[in-house]
Amino acid sequence: MDRLRRDDIGNARDTPAETKLRQALEVMKLGIEMKRCQLRARFANATEHDVEQRLLAWLAEAR
Repeated sequence: MDRLRRDDIGNARDTPAETKLRQALEVMKLGIEMKRCQLRARFANATEHDVEQRLLAWLAEAR
């Protein structure tokens, strides 16, 4: 194992669970916003309500 990998593992082990959860939720939030933007671009004439409905359907499908 190289030094960078070992440092990454050490940093991951030293990061508190609360921080990891916060980071995961932030990444999830950003991913959902990216999908929302993608839906707006793909369905340019859709209302915000339509975009939200498509987003909710996509989230349900991803389960």
